[in-house]
Amino acid sequence: MLAVSFIDIQGKNMKKAMTQSVVVAVLGMAGMAGMAGMAQAGPYSSMVIFGDSLSDSGNNVLAIGSFDPAQIPLGASQVITDDSYFGKIPYGSGRYSNGPVWAENLAIRFGVSAAPSLAGGTNFAFGGAQTSAPGTDGPPGVPFPFSMTTQLGMYRSAIAPNGGHADANALYVVAGGGNNVRAGLEVIVGGADATATFDSTAANYAADTVGMLAALKGAGAQHILVWNTPDFGLTPSALSANALNPQASALATGLSAKMNEALSGALASAGFGCGVGGVVCFDSFNFLRGALADPRLTNTTHACGAAINGCDPASALFWDAIHPTALGHQLLADAIGQQLAISAVPEPSAYGLMAMGLIGVGWCVRCSRRRQHQR
Repeated sequence: MLAVSFIDIQGKNMKKAMTQSVVVAVLGMAGMAGMAGMAQAGPYSSMVIFGDSLSDSGNNVLAIGSFDPAQIPLGASQVITDDSYFGKIPYGSGRYSNGPVWAENLAIRFGVSAAPSLAGGTNFAFGGAQTSAPGTDGPPGVPFPFSMTTQLGMYRSAIAPNGGHADANALYVVAGGGNNVRAGLEVIVGGADATATFDSTAANYAADTVGMLAALKGAGAQHILVWNTPDFGLTPSALSANALNPQASALATGLSAKMNEALSGALASAGFGCGVGGVVCFDSFNFLRGALADPRLTNTTHACGAAINGCDPASALFWDAIHPTALGHQLLADAIGQQLAISAVPEPSAYGLMAMGLIGVGWCVRCSRRRQHQR
Protein backbone atom coordinates (compact mmCIF):
# COMPACT_ATOMS: atom_id res chain seq x y z
CA MET A 1 0.00 0.00 0.00
CA LEU A 2 2.81 2.42 0.82
CA ALA A 3 4.53 1.71 -2.55
CA VAL A 4 1.29 2.48 -4.43
CA SER A 5 1.03 5.86 -2.69
CA PHE A 6 4.54 6.73 -3.75
CA ILE A 7 3.72 5.82 -7.36
CA ASP A 8 0.64 7.97 -7.36
CA ILE A 9 2.32 11.06 -5.87
CA GLN A 10 5.89 11.09 -7.19
CA GLY A 11 5.95 8.68 -10.11
CA LYS A 12 7.66 5.35 -10.73
CA ASN A 13 11.25 6.66 -10.65
CA MET A 14 10.82 8.17 -7.20
CA LYS A 15 9.22 4.99 -5.95
CA LYS A 16 12.01 2.83 -7.38
CA ALA A 17 14.79 4.94 -5.87
CA MET A 18 13.23 5.06 -2.43
CA THR A 19 12.38 1.36 -2.43
CA GLN A 20 15.97 0.46 -3.23
CA SER A 21 17.33 2.82 -0.59
CA VAL A 22 14.97 1.66 2.13
CA VAL A 23 15.68 -1.99 1.35
CA VAL A 24 19.41 -1.33 1.71
CA ALA A 25 18.88 0.43 5.04
CA VAL A 26 16.58 -2.27 6.39
CA LEU A 27 18.98 -5.00 5.34
CA GLY A 28 21.73 -3.09 7.11
CA MET A 29 19.70 -2.97 10.32
CA ALA A 30 18.92 -6.67 10.03
CA GLY A 31 22.56 -7.45 9.46
CA MET A 32 23.70 -5.46 12.49
CA ALA A 33 20.98 -7.04 14.63
CA GLY A 34 22.08 -10.45 13.41
CA MET A 35 25.68 -9.76 14.35
CA ALA A 36 24.56 -8.60 17.78
CA GLY A 37 22.59 -11.83 18.17
CA MET A 38 25.62 -13.91 17.24
CA ALA A 39 27.71 -12.05 19.81
CA GLN A 40 25.38 -13.06 22.68
CA ALA A 41 22.94 -15.96 22.28
CA GLY A 42 20.94 -15.22 25.44
CA PRO A 43 20.37 -12.37 27.89
CA TYR A 44 22.70 -13.81 30.54
CA SER A 45 26.13 -15.39 30.53
CA SER A 46 25.13 -17.85 33.29
CA MET A 47 22.69 -18.44 36.15
CA VAL A 48 23.99 -18.49 39.72
CA ILE A 49 21.36 -19.88 42.10
CA PHE A 50 21.05 -19.89 45.89
CA GLY A 51 18.09 -21.78 47.29
CA ASP A 52 16.50 -24.90 48.69
CA SER A 53 14.81 -28.07 47.40
CA LEU A 54 12.73 -26.11 44.87
CA SER A 55 15.97 -25.18 43.08
CA ASP A 56 18.29 -28.11 43.92
CA SER A 57 19.26 -29.75 40.61
CA GLY A 58 21.45 -32.45 42.14
CA ASN A 59 23.62 -31.10 44.96
CA ASN A 60 21.96 -33.15 47.66
CA VAL A 61 22.32 -36.37 45.70
CA LEU A 62 26.05 -35.75 45.42
CA ALA A 63 26.42 -34.60 49.03
CA ILE A 64 24.32 -37.31 50.66
CA GLY A 65 26.03 -39.93 48.55
CA SER A 66 29.38 -38.80 49.89
CA PHE A 67 28.07 -38.91 53.45
CA ASP A 68 26.32 -42.27 53.20
CA PRO A 69 26.24 -44.05 49.82
CA ALA A 70 23.64 -46.47 51.19
CA GLN A 71 21.07 -43.64 51.22
CA ILE A 72 21.01 -43.25 47.44
CA PRO A 73 19.01 -46.46 46.84
CA LEU A 74 16.70 -45.31 49.63
CA GLY A 75 16.16 -42.04 47.83
CA ALA A 76 15.43 -43.84 44.59
CA SER A 77 12.85 -46.12 46.16
CA GLN A 78 11.19 -43.92 48.80
CA VAL A 79 7.40 -44.02 48.70
CA ILE A 80 5.10 -41.04 49.10
CA THR A 81 2.43 -42.39 51.42
CA ASP A 82 -0.02 -39.50 51.76
CA ASP A 83 -0.41 -35.71 51.85
CA SER A 84 1.85 -35.38 54.87
CA TYR A 85 4.89 -37.10 53.33
CA PHE A 86 7.71 -35.14 51.74
CA GLY A 87 11.15 -36.31 50.73
CA LYS A 88 14.00 -35.27 52.99
CA ILE A 89 16.39 -36.82 50.51
CA PRO A 90 16.04 -36.66 46.71
CA TYR A 91 13.83 -39.02 44.76
CA GLY A 92 14.97 -41.27 41.94
CA SER A 93 15.08 -38.25 39.62
CA GLY A 94 17.90 -36.87 41.74
CA ARG A 95 15.62 -33.95 42.61
CA TYR A 96 12.80 -33.29 45.05
CA SER A 97 10.29 -33.87 42.27
CA ASN A 98 9.53 -36.37 39.53
CA GLY A 99 11.55 -34.47 36.94
CA PRO A 100 13.61 -31.33 36.25
CA VAL A 101 13.23 -28.33 38.55
CA TRP A 102 12.31 -24.83 37.41
CA ALA A 103 15.97 -23.71 37.30
CA GLU A 104 16.84 -26.36 34.71
CA ASN A 105 13.88 -25.39 32.55
CA LEU A 106 14.70 -21.70 32.71
CA ALA A 107 18.37 -22.36 31.99
CA ILE A 108 17.42 -24.13 28.76
CA ARG A 109 15.39 -21.09 27.71
CA PHE A 110 18.40 -18.82 28.30
CA GLY A 111 20.94 -21.16 26.75
CA VAL A 112 22.90 -21.58 30.00
CA SER A 113 23.36 -24.32 32.61
CA ALA A 114 21.78 -25.02 35.99
CA ALA A 115 24.18 -27.83 36.87
CA PRO A 116 24.80 -28.37 40.61
CA SER A 117 27.79 -26.63 42.12
CA LEU A 118 29.16 -29.89 43.52
CA ALA A 119 29.47 -31.05 39.92
CA GLY A 120 31.24 -27.86 38.86
CA GLY A 121 28.10 -25.88 38.00
CA THR A 122 26.68 -22.60 39.30
CA ASN A 123 23.54 -23.88 41.05
CA PHE A 124 24.44 -23.71 44.75
CA ALA A 125 20.97 -24.68 46.02
CA PHE A 126 20.68 -27.52 48.54
CA GLY A 127 17.41 -29.18 49.46
CA GLY A 128 16.29 -28.40 53.00
CA ALA A 129 18.24 -25.14 53.24
CA GLN A 130 17.02 -22.25 55.35
CA THR A 131 18.29 -18.76 54.63
CA SER A 132 20.90 -18.82 57.43
CA ALA A 133 20.17 -21.46 60.07
CA PRO A 134 22.56 -24.40 59.62
CA GLY A 135 21.09 -27.80 58.90
CA THR A 136 21.29 -30.74 61.27
CA ASP A 137 20.99 -33.67 58.86
CA GLY A 138 24.68 -34.11 58.05
CA PRO A 139 27.31 -36.26 59.71
CA PRO A 140 28.90 -35.02 62.96
CA GLY A 141 30.49 -31.63 62.48
CA VAL A 142 28.90 -30.95 59.09
CA PRO A 143 26.03 -28.38 59.16
CA PHE A 144 24.04 -29.95 56.34
CA PRO A 145 22.04 -28.99 54.38
CA PHE A 146 24.07 -25.87 53.75
CA SER A 147 22.13 -22.67 54.38
CA MET A 148 21.72 -20.08 51.65
CA THR A 149 24.22 -17.75 53.30
CA THR A 150 26.67 -20.65 53.38
CA GLN A 151 25.93 -21.23 49.70
CA LEU A 152 26.81 -17.61 49.03
CA GLY A 153 30.07 -18.16 50.86
CA MET A 154 30.79 -21.14 48.62
CA TYR A 155 30.22 -18.96 45.56
CA ARG A 156 32.45 -16.20 46.89
CA SER A 157 35.20 -18.74 47.47
CA ALA A 158 34.78 -19.88 43.87
CA ILE A 159 35.26 -16.34 42.52
CA ALA A 160 38.05 -15.44 44.94
CA PRO A 161 40.76 -16.25 42.34
CA ASN A 162 39.08 -13.60 40.16
CA GLY A 163 39.50 -10.98 42.85
CA GLY A 164 36.04 -11.72 44.21
CA HIS A 165 34.38 -10.06 41.23
CA ALA A 166 30.96 -11.39 40.25
CA ASP A 167 30.18 -11.76 36.55
CA ALA A 168 28.17 -8.64 35.70
CA ASN A 169 26.39 -10.45 32.85
CA ALA A 170 25.13 -13.37 34.95
CA LEU A 171 21.67 -13.74 36.48
CA TYR A 172 21.80 -14.28 40.26
CA VAL A 173 18.80 -15.95 41.91
CA VAL A 174 18.02 -15.77 45.63
CA ALA A 175 15.07 -18.11 46.21
CA GLY A 176 14.30 -19.35 49.70
CA GLY A 177 12.05 -19.02 52.71
CA GLY A 178 9.93 -22.16 52.56
CA ASN A 179 12.07 -24.04 55.06
CA ASN A 180 12.09 -20.98 57.34
CA VAL A 181 8.30 -21.21 57.38
CA ARG A 182 8.40 -24.93 58.11
CA ALA A 183 10.90 -24.46 60.95
CA GLY A 184 8.82 -21.65 62.45
CA LEU A 185 5.66 -23.75 62.38
CA GLU A 186 7.44 -26.64 64.06
CA VAL A 187 8.53 -24.32 66.87
CA ILE A 188 4.97 -23.06 67.31
CA VAL A 189 3.58 -26.60 67.37
CA GLY A 190 6.18 -27.32 70.04
CA GLY A 191 4.62 -24.65 72.27
CA ALA A 192 6.43 -21.42 71.34
CA ASP A 193 4.50 -18.14 71.27
CA ALA A 194 3.09 -17.69 67.78
CA THR A 195 3.38 -13.90 67.65
CA ALA A 196 6.97 -13.84 68.81
CA THR A 197 7.87 -16.65 66.40
CA PHE A 198 6.20 -14.83 63.51
CA ASP A 199 8.17 -11.67 64.27
CA SER A 200 11.57 -13.30 64.71
CA THR A 201 11.18 -15.63 61.72
CA ALA A 202 10.13 -12.76 59.44
CA ALA A 203 12.88 -10.42 60.64
CA ASN A 204 15.62 -13.02 60.25
CA TYR A 205 14.42 -14.06 56.80
CA ALA A 206 14.29 -10.46 55.56
CA ALA A 207 17.70 -9.61 57.00
CA ASP A 208 19.28 -12.74 55.51
CA THR A 209 17.84 -12.12 52.06
CA VAL A 210 18.75 -8.43 51.93
CA GLY A 211 22.21 -9.25 53.24
CA MET A 212 22.74 -11.67 50.36
CA LEU A 213 21.61 -9.06 47.84
CA ALA A 214 23.96 -6.50 49.34
CA ALA A 215 26.88 -8.93 49.13
CA LEU A 216 26.12 -9.78 45.51
CA LYS A 217 25.74 -6.13 44.52
CA GLY A 218 28.95 -5.33 46.33
CA ALA A 219 30.74 -8.01 44.32
CA GLY A 220 29.50 -6.50 41.06
CA ALA A 221 26.28 -8.40 40.28
CA GLN A 222 24.01 -6.41 37.96
CA HIS A 223 21.07 -8.80 37.49
CA ILE A 224 19.45 -10.27 40.61
CA LEU A 225 16.17 -12.16 40.82
CA VAL A 226 14.78 -12.42 44.35
CA TRP A 227 11.76 -14.50 45.33
CA ASN A 228 9.45 -13.90 48.20
CA THR A 229 8.19 -16.86 50.24
CA PRO A 230 5.63 -19.24 48.70
CA ASP A 231 2.25 -19.54 50.41
CA PHE A 232 3.05 -22.57 52.54
CA GLY A 233 -0.59 -22.73 53.64
CA LEU A 234 -1.58 -24.02 50.19
CA THR A 235 0.66 -27.09 50.31
CA PRO A 236 -0.85 -30.53 50.87
CA SER A 237 1.19 -30.67 54.08
CA ALA A 238 -0.56 -27.65 55.59
CA LEU A 239 -3.99 -28.52 54.19
CA SER A 240 -3.85 -32.06 55.54
CA ALA A 241 -2.78 -30.72 58.94
CA ASN A 242 -6.16 -28.98 59.20
CA ALA A 243 -7.59 -32.34 60.27
CA LEU A 244 -5.61 -32.05 63.50
CA ASN A 245 -5.70 -28.26 63.81
CA PRO A 246 -8.35 -26.38 61.80
CA GLN A 247 -6.07 -23.31 61.80
CA ALA A 248 -2.97 -25.09 60.45
CA SER A 249 -3.09 -23.86 56.85
CA ALA A 250 -4.17 -20.35 57.91
CA LEU A 251 -1.23 -20.22 60.31
CA ALA A 252 1.16 -21.29 57.56
CA THR A 253 -0.24 -18.68 55.16
CA GLY A 254 -0.01 -16.03 57.88
CA LEU A 255 3.65 -16.75 58.57
CA SER A 256 4.47 -16.73 54.85
CA ALA A 257 2.71 -13.38 54.44
CA LYS A 258 4.45 -11.93 57.50
CA MET A 259 7.83 -12.89 56.09
CA ASN A 260 7.00 -11.33 52.74
CA GLU A 261 5.87 -8.11 54.38
CA ALA A 262 9.17 -7.95 56.26
CA LEU A 263 11.13 -8.65 53.07
CA SER A 264 9.33 -5.94 51.12
CA GLY A 265 10.09 -3.36 53.79
CA ALA A 266 13.72 -4.46 54.13
CA LEU A 267 14.29 -4.31 50.37
CA ALA A 268 12.90 -0.79 50.20
CA SER A 269 14.94 0.37 53.19
CA ALA A 270 18.13 -1.01 51.68
CA GLY A 271 17.46 0.59 48.29
CA PHE A 272 16.79 -2.75 46.61
CA GLY A 273 13.21 -2.08 45.61
CA CYS A 274 11.73 -4.25 42.91
CA GLY A 275 12.84 -2.97 39.53
CA VAL A 276 15.57 -0.78 41.05
CA GLY A 277 19.27 -1.27 40.38
CA GLY A 278 18.90 -4.49 38.45
CA VAL A 279 16.81 -6.24 41.12
CA VAL A 280 13.78 -8.15 39.81
CA CYS A 281 11.22 -9.54 42.26
CA PHE A 282 9.26 -12.72 41.67
CA ASP A 283 6.05 -13.13 43.63
CA SER A 284 6.09 -16.85 44.36
CA PHE A 285 3.38 -16.33 47.00
CA ASN A 286 0.81 -15.25 44.43
CA PHE A 287 2.17 -17.54 41.74
CA LEU A 288 1.07 -20.48 43.87
CA ARG A 289 -2.30 -18.90 44.47
CA GLY A 290 -2.76 -18.29 40.76
CA ALA A 291 -1.85 -21.89 39.98
CA LEU A 292 -5.01 -23.04 41.77
CA ALA A 293 -7.05 -21.74 38.83
CA ASP A 294 -4.71 -22.92 36.07
CA PRO A 295 -6.78 -25.10 33.67
CA ARG A 296 -3.68 -27.16 32.82
CA LEU A 297 -3.67 -28.57 36.35
CA THR A 298 -6.15 -31.28 37.23
CA ASN A 299 -5.22 -31.37 40.92
CA THR A 300 -3.76 -28.61 43.12
CA THR A 301 -4.42 -29.84 46.66
CA HIS A 302 -2.99 -33.34 46.98
CA ALA A 303 0.40 -35.04 46.78
CA CYS A 304 -0.13 -36.86 43.51
CA GLY A 305 3.01 -38.93 43.88
CA ALA A 306 1.00 -40.86 46.50
CA ALA A 307 -0.94 -43.68 44.88
CA ILE A 308 -3.58 -43.47 47.60
CA ASN A 309 -4.67 -40.06 46.31
CA GLY A 310 -5.57 -41.40 42.86
CA CYS A 311 -4.41 -38.33 40.95
CA ASP A 312 -2.05 -38.06 37.99
CA PRO A 313 1.32 -36.37 38.69
CA ALA A 314 1.62 -35.58 34.98
CA SER A 315 -1.15 -32.99 35.30
CA ALA A 316 -0.98 -32.11 39.00
CA LEU A 317 0.69 -29.31 40.93
CA PHE A 318 2.20 -31.23 43.85
CA TRP A 319 4.42 -34.30 43.79
CA ASP A 320 4.60 -34.74 47.55
CA ALA A 321 3.44 -32.77 50.59
CA ILE A 322 5.45 -29.63 49.76
CA HIS A 323 7.25 -30.11 46.42
CA PRO A 324 5.88 -29.41 42.93
CA THR A 325 5.64 -31.93 40.13
CA ALA A 326 7.72 -31.62 36.98
CA LEU A 327 4.73 -29.82 35.43
CA GLY A 328 4.55 -27.48 38.41
CA HIS A 329 8.22 -26.65 37.93
CA GLN A 330 7.66 -25.99 34.23
CA LEU A 331 4.83 -23.58 35.02
CA LEU A 332 7.06 -21.92 37.61
CA ALA A 333 9.87 -21.51 35.08
CA ASP A 334 7.43 -20.02 32.57
CA ALA A 335 6.17 -17.50 35.11
CA ILE A 336 9.70 -16.47 36.11
CA GLY A 337 10.69 -16.13 32.46
CA GLN A 338 7.71 -13.87 31.85
CA GLN A 339 8.59 -11.73 34.88
CA LEU A 340 12.17 -11.32 33.69
CA ALA A 341 10.94 -10.41 30.20
CA ILE A 342 8.56 -7.79 31.60
CA SER A 343 11.32 -6.30 33.72
CA ALA A 344 13.91 -6.30 30.94
CA VAL A 345 14.78 -3.15 28.97
CA PRO A 346 16.72 -3.02 25.71
CA GLU A 347 20.47 -2.91 26.16
CA PRO A 348 22.18 0.37 25.16
CA SER A 349 23.76 -1.50 22.25
CA ALA A 350 20.31 -2.37 20.96
CA TYR A 351 19.28 1.28 21.10
CA GLY A 352 22.47 2.16 19.23
CA LEU A 353 21.75 -0.34 16.46
CA MET A 354 18.21 0.97 16.12
CA ALA A 355 19.39 4.56 15.94
CA MET A 356 22.04 3.72 13.33
CA GLY A 357 19.43 1.97 11.24
CA LEU A 358 16.98 4.85 11.43
CA ILE A 359 19.74 7.34 10.55
CA GLY A 360 20.55 5.16 7.55
CA VAL A 361 16.91 5.19 6.42
CA GLY A 362 16.75 8.99 6.72
CA TRP A 363 20.03 9.42 4.85
CA CYS A 364 18.89 7.15 2.03
CA VAL A 365 15.56 8.99 1.73
CA ARG A 366 17.36 12.34 1.47
CA CYS A 367 19.70 10.90 -1.16
CA SER A 368 16.72 9.70 -3.15
CA ARG A 369 15.11 13.11 -3.03
CA ARG A 370 18.31 14.79 -4.21
CA ARG A 371 18.54 12.40 -7.15
CA GLN A 372 14.91 13.10 -8.03
CA HIS A 373 15.41 16.89 -7.94
CA GLN A 374 18.53 16.61 -10.10
CA ARG A 375 16.58 14.93 -12.83
